[in-house]
Amino acid sequence: MIRITSKEAKNNFSDLINKVFYGDERILITRYGKDIAAIIPIYDLEMLDNIDEKLASLAYEESLLKGMKTAYEDS
Repeated sequence: MIRITSKEAKNNFSDLINKVFYGDERILITRYGKDIAAIIPIYDLEMLDNIDEKLASLAYEESLLKGMKTAYEDS
C-alpha cells in the first residue's frame, strides 16, 4: 500500500489513478499524519459493497427471527 499526503495526492492524482488501475495498488491519503481517505481498485469497492449488502441482509433476517421468536413466546 502506498501512503501519501493529501498535497502529494492532489499534485499527482493522474499518476495515482494509473497506479490503482493498472498496478492494482491501494493508495492511503493522509493529512497531518492521520489517514483520511483511500483510492482503491474498483473491484475492491465492489467486494466491499457486496459484503455490506450481505451484512445488511443478515441483520434483517436476524431481526425477523427475533420478531418471530418474541411473537411465539408471547402467545
